[in-house]
Amino acid sequence: MGNGIRNRLQENGVRAESYFPEDYACNLDFQRAFALLGLLRNPRDKVLLRFLFGWPGNDNWQRDSWAIVRRICEANGAHPWDLLLRLSQNPGQRNEEEDVPNSCIRRFNAIRDDLNRFGAIDDQALLDELFPPNTAWTSTIRSRYVNPEGIIQTWDEVFNLISNDLKQPQLPREFDGVRIMSLQGLTASLVVVVGCVKGAIPYWQSDWSIAEMEQGRKEGRRLFYVAITRATETLVLSSFSSCTAGINPRNEGLVARGRITQTTDYWNELGPACPRAITGDDFIRDIFGG
Repeated sequence: MGNGIRNRLQENGVRAESYFPEDYACNLDFQRAFALLGLLRNPRDKVLLRFLFGWPGNDNWQRDSWAIVRRICEANGAHPWDLLLRLSQNPGQRNEEEDVPNSCIRRFNAIRDDLNRFGAIDDQALLDELFPPNTAWTSTIRSRYVNPEGIIQTWDEVFNLISNDLKQPQLPREFDGVRIMSLQGLTASLVVVVGCVKGAIPYWQSDWSIAEMEQGRKEGRRLFYVAITRATETLVLSSFSSCTAGINPRNEGLVARGRITQTTDYWNELGPACPRAITGDDFIRDIFGG
């Protein structure tokens, strides 16, 4: 969504730059490499395990297969890593309810083989494999994180550096234009929070458990508060009544097939001092006249 807004602004002669997400973060190879580093650090990270299980996105990220794994884990109180590890080590010993497809076990074994192999090589060899030199999508990563100023970093240091920059990008102080970014700790005189619709704010998926949805709502409320407190003078909250396939807030944010959206529930929590909503056209007329 952010990159789409940036492109439209630039098409209309408005100087705009995107600081979120980083360009390299949109690359599937980068996403896999970053997830493998994170899982090497903590094999019990469910989000990274789920991502790698579905990478590179074929068959809807293996949604149906993962739903079986999650159902069994929720019923037995097991962790996905522990369940898949046990089934991979003892393929003939399954309970009747453990109908995990063999394809799931093969995908898990491939992930585990990668992690075992990475654990047996030195840092530079590991980073060279995940972020190969002389490759277009790795040039920024290698100069900024892997070998900054010729200094070789450990893979753990690289993971931390990338994580910190993705969470809170470093911006140039001098820029006369529109910045499109993730806001954490940064302020501006004018802040526009876009995508204030269900399914985007808060973000959640229809296959989440009740506990996951509740956690998602809490985290979404926290992030929404962070966003609306970044403005020092003017705050604009923007939603839209419908969207195209290119801008696709998921699940509850969409109604039927017409991609009709619903405004985020957080809008109703802003209190009586919140001004009434106006259309985008009225907003432009109020600001620029005409």
